[in-house]
Amino acid sequence: MVEGTFLLAAVILFLVLLKKPHFGLWLIAFSLPFRFSFAPVQIGISQGLKITEIIVLLTAIAVFIRKPSFNIKLPGRGFTVLFLLFLFFGLLSITGSENFDYCLTEILEYAFIVLMMLTIFNIIINPHECKYLINGLMVGGVVSLCIGIGAYIIAVLTSTKNIFVIPLAVNVTSTFRYRLLAFLNDPNFFADYCLCIMIIALTIFLWERKFNFLLFSFLSLVGLFLSFSRSAWIIAVIGLILVLRYYLSKKSFTKVLFLLTVILLILLLLPFLRNMGLLTETKTRLLTVTEEENPRLYIWKAALNAFFSHPLLGIGIGSFKSVAYQYSSEMIIYQETHNVFLDILAGTGLLGFIFWLLSIFYILIAGIRNIKIYKQSSYEYILSIATLASFVVMLLHGFTLNISTVRHFWLIAIIILILNEFNLKKEKTD
Repeated sequence: MVEGTFLLAAVILFLVLLKKPHFGLWLIAFSLPFRFSFAPVQIGISQGLKITEIIVLLTAIAVFIRKPSFNIKLPGRGFTVLFLLFLFFGLLSITGSENFDYCLTEILEYAFIVLMMLTIFNIIINPHECKYLINGLMVGGVVSLCIGIGAYIIAVLTSTKNIFVIPLAVNVTSTFRYRLLAFLNDPNFFADYCLCIMIIALTIFLWERKFNFLLFSFLSLVGLFLSFSRSAWIIAVIGLILVLRYYLSKKSFTKVLFLLTVILLILLLLPFLRNMGLLTETKTRLLTVTEEENPRLYIWKAALNAFFSHPLLGIGIGSFKSVAYQYSSEMIIYQETHNVFLDILAGTGLLGFIFWLLSIFYILIAGIRNIKIYKQSSYEYILSIATLASFVVMLLHGFTLNISTVRHFWLIAIIILILNEFNLKKEKTD
């Protein structure tokens, strides 16, 4: 019965996507914070296809059926070559790995990211169509945040362990009672998602005065706070400075007034936080760092040891967490690297890391170029600032979190590449 209902829904969605592929853009972005598995497909250590992956597959099939003569566009030749070379060395790293299942799962994650980027790139005809992605990202974020924050408040006020609440607000140490993770699998990944939403929403609000985006940024700020991710808090401040640097480059009374309004709304949160006892927990979280609570230095040292043991091709892409204990004298069991740079370095070795880093630099250069070329106050200019700031913020967060296969990170990357591609076309036309 469940399988039949699922199949029927998939067929109906596919028929809709054949007629309106742009709806697929909205759905892909909307589904990012919801990590549910629906299809009974297990490969490697995966628990099945996630909702985003199903939508990407259906949208991709619909788009490539509609494409005449299989005229598939690639998202920037430079980026495509660099990223494919990284994946090539990632595949080579599997040959010397002890954990084939972990490597295979990671490769499949990247395969879905590539498919997602190709699908989006082949649907969008002009930069204004990126609005489908931005709107889907915001609506998905609001739904996830509202449900998550509501569950968090219930958990804190009632000290409940209700089956509905626990997946949304996880009970942790005695230092602070709950950390919000909504529908993602870790509070730190949820914090990264909130960073992405907050920076984009705030940028669009400041330039376009759309108050729904102020609501989006406010909710994501609350979600970010309740994730209790210290590194995300610090990086959020850097992101705000980055956005305001462009916003205040041309001073005006209206801009200052709007900025003061945003600060006032943030201050209005303080009484609410104090009444829930969260200010004390925040202070404790910021000032208390024990080796038992935060063993990241041991994990980073283990990742470096793994790299030095296999410097060229690495220990196998995505397999570090399964073998971390082999490279450390400390008790490290099934731990992520908590650092995307060290994860890529340990997993794919120096060769894979170089091409991954060059891919990232390509995106950063494209983002800077977009800001310089597009006219100020145009939608493309606003989107260029929002996406570049969001990408930089998430990349900085990558120093304390492994974001290598985080979908919203690569969604922002493809928007930057789309804007850059239309830049290049415009230059050729001129």
